[in-house]
Amino acid sequence: MRRVDGPQELRRGPDRRDRAAALALREPEFRRFYGSFVAFTLSQSMLRFLLPWLAYEITHSTLVLGLFGLAVGGLQAGLSPIGGVWADRVDVRAVIRITQACAAVLALALAALVLIAQVHAWLLLVIAAGFGCVFAFDQPARQALLPLLVTGRGLSGATSLVGMTWNISGIVGPGLASVALAVLLTAGVGAWPLFVIVAVGYLALTRTIAGIEPRARELQPRRHWVREIQEGLVFMLGERIQRSMIVLTVANSVLGASYVQLMPAFAHDVFHTDVTGLGILVASVGVGGAIGAAVTGLNRGARHYGATALGASLLLGTSLIAFGAASNFPVAVALAALGGAANGAGFVAALSLVQTVVPPHLYGRALGLLAVSSSVAPVGAALLGTLALPIGVQAAVSVGGAGIVVIALVVWRSAPDLVAR
Repeated sequence: MRRVDGPQELRRGPDRRDRAAALALREPEFRRFYGSFVAFTLSQSMLRFLLPWLAYEITHSTLVLGLFGLAVGGLQAGLSPIGGVWADRVDVRAVIRITQACAAVLALALAALVLIAQVHAWLLLVIAAGFGCVFAFDQPARQALLPLLVTGRGLSGATSLVGMTWNISGIVGPGLASVALAVLLTAGVGAWPLFVIVAVGYLALTRTIAGIEPRARELQPRRHWVREIQEGLVFMLGERIQRSMIVLTVANSVLGASYVQLMPAFAHDVFHTDVTGLGILVASVGVGGAIGAAVTGLNRGARHYGATALGASLLLGTSLIAFGAASNFPVAVALAALGGAANGAGFVAALSLVQTVVPPHLYGRALGLLAVSSSVAPVGAALLGTLALPIGVQAAVSVGGAGIVVIALVVWRSAPDLVAR
């Protein structure tokens, strides 16, 4: 394993982000990782499209959609700090290999249940909880791996490439899944082959990770895991800048990104469209997210990430208020894309700002806590899904958007120097 130099170059000031991606791709180990990471993100985005669709097909209930999201997001959010501790304690490659193998097994189990027509709501909740546990350990490990593959100016490019890949996969994955699903359902085959494809994507990353040789890092002496989590919490919540990024990311995720989990209800009950329309709605969020991540991550210089994060939260909240009030499908698609752009820009800005201050021995824990902040959207889906019962799914999403605007304004007032970062 090669030795890591740490993020000193990243702290030296503005860099040219238009060259950062090229610098990252010059690293052979990152290129190997990135190739299989594309397959992984496609699998993940297809899964995130298929699971809510399957849950709504069985129950036609926004409450069940919300509980389903809570099974994934609640466990992922609760266990991610522990996942971050393990990412700092052990070889992250081993963590990623194990979690991806477990995810593949869960996807194959879903394929088998769909094939034999034994899909029940409680079984889906159990499998969703399994995915939540897996993702809690997988995401911090993958984020902690990047600084071991690329350092200096290339790290910002690697972060941008990974963020854009997530968002582009959010376009391609649901689009492919919706078209393939329509064909399979028309042919009477069912959705089970798509879950097999998802499993193959997970296994592809497992195989690649086994052959990667990242730079070495100095693993910290093992202490009680509670003390290690506390150390990460103190670092992330003890300073106003990091704390502000956590608050904005949580708000954007819980009250904003969570509405994607409720898209089956919008497609079926509000816009009266089929699975293809659902794919268009979900993919539009990915289109916007890819644009937002690209504009933020590949701009010139590393300045104004704080202002970008604040502005993105205000834009996300406003777009969701309008999306909840929309009755025209094309207008809703455009607003969903706008919200995706704001959310993508906000997360890349938060991640880029935090990465400039995190020390190497805290990568796993600090980025794991940020992963918690960005992965609690399903928890918000449970809240909005429950709120939708008395007031409707459109009003619930608008209320969430209003909440984001209020929180962003409070952060702005409490941390006025954030706009200069």
